[in-house]
Amino acid sequence: MRRILAVALALSWITLSDARILLRPTFAGEAVVLVGAEARAVFEQCSRAAPVPSAILAGPSSAEIEQLEQVVERHISVEYEANRPSPPNITYARQYVAYQVGHQRMIYGNYYPLSHPPTKGRAVVICDGGPQFWGVEFNPKTGKVQTLAFNGPG
Repeated sequence: MRRILAVALALSWITLSDARILLRPTFAGEAVVLVGAEARAVFEQCSRAAPVPSAILAGPSSAEIEQLEQVVERHISVEYEANRPSPPNITYARQYVAYQVGHQRMIYGNYYPLSHPPTKGRAVVICDGGPQFWGVEFNPKTGKVQTLAFNGPG
């Protein structure tokens, strides 16, 4: 009887864990690196906090983007597991800008639903829209997300 109970508990834990893994946001399409005026414009979010860069830098590189996306997926999973705010479980397009704050190189990620109309390299800035529009501040030197911020009510 104890063995059956132990197996049942193990299977229910695996099922819940698998469900949580499947219920995380995904990324699709090619990441867009914003440049010039559009790189500056992405920091002018109207319903969520965004960093104030001292300079816009070249990049990020494809290796930095790959690192960032892996870290962001893990970060969101941890937030979800802890019942803290996390983005809805849909597929996202994303834009990236490398910037500087003080002497620190950072990367800003701007995420929005893949169903949003194509932007052709223009910064996506949506007022309100809810948590399906979100941004991250990522430190490539430490490999950590410093801030995860969501748009206001949609």
